[in-house]
Parts: sequence; structure tokens; C-alpha cells
Amino acid sequence: MNVNIPPLECFVRAEYLYDFKEKHGELIEATAFAVKSLQSNALLFYVMTDIGAVYDKIPISAIIPRYRPVSEHLSFDVLQLWDCFSYKAEAIEFMFLKGKRCSVYLKNKQIKEGIYRFTIDWNSDSSDVISTSYAEITQEHKVAHIIELFDGYYCAYPNNRILWAEPSGVEKPFATIPDYKLNTTKFHCESKDKWASENTDKQFY
Repeated sequence: MNVNIPPLECFVRAEYLYDFKEKHGELIEATAFAVKSLQSNALLFYVMTDIGAVYDKIPISAIIPRYRPVSEHLSFDVLQLWDCFSYKAEAIEFMFLKGKRCSVYLKNKQIKEGIYRFTIDWNSDSSDVISTSYAEITQEHKVAHIIELFDGYYCAYPNNRILWAEPSGVEKPFATIPDYKLNTTKFHCESKDKWASENTDKQFY
């Protein structure tokens, strides 16, 4: 459930490090370096602060990009649309999306622009428990793209809430919201009719 991520140079909102009892409005320099995925909970980040302390289990609303404007606080449930889908997660930086500008439609109906950092995705593989997650249910599963928003936030949003600027293929980025339908189909190559391998010892059948 603990996953390395590409490091994010950030500030941490200090109240998250003091259980919201003090230090409200103060910022502490830090680097976010990993996340924790607890099924049906918000994604939680590990940070190392500028005094060398590692602090974990803080949501995405606790960290803000170090080189962006400092904006007012937005709740974690606005900045991350869906809870984690299982305890098994991985981080991947899609090369095609690396450095791409995008427009994100947030839960509070605000549209904010930002730049892609990496993606968190989930699976339901577990060696010691029976998974009850949505990770393999086609119409339920979502990824979480981690986007650095230009006005001073990180967010974790799925494909269907983001439009991308791709200069080589998109002439008018962010101009149209598509009306695509939700995919509810599972695709299995071996379940099609009239397919079976030969019942012989031939390697090339």
C-alpha cells in the first residue's frame, strides 16, 4: 500500500503537521516522495520537511507546489474526486503526458489549468485477503492523474474530468467537452466462439 512517486518539491500546510491544533496559515518546505493507498480512503502522502523529519498520512490538500502562488485552502475531497480503489497501487509517469498542460473540472465546478506530474492506478491483487475492491470492475475503476495546478494546488483526478493540450494533434484545446459513453464492456480474447488450440504436441499450431 506504500508507493514511491516522482518527488514533488512542495510546501506543507503546517496545521496538518500539528493535528489542526495550531500553526494555521504557516507553510513548511518539504518534498513529497511516496503515497499510501488505503482502500476507501483518500490518497495519503509522505513528506520530508526541511529539518529532515518524515511525516506521513496527509492528504493532497496538505501539499502545495513550491514554485506556484500560495492560494487559499481547498478541501482534500475537492482536490481528489474518488477514494482509493484498493490497498494495491502503483505510480507511473506516462511519457506521452509528461509535461502536458491540461484543464481539470473540479468537484466544486471550478475549471483549473495545470501540468501533468504522474498517475496513480490500482489493482485488486492480494496474496492474503479476498479483494472486495472496484479495481477490476470496468465501469467503476478510475485512475488518479496527479496534476500540478497553476494557481497553487495539486489534484488527483480521473480521465473523464480532464482535457489535454497536445499541440501536435489538438487544434483547439479545452474547447469542447466530449459526449463519450462509459465503457461497460470487458474484452477477453479467449472467450470468443470457435477458438481452441490443437490437442497435439505441435508448437506452431
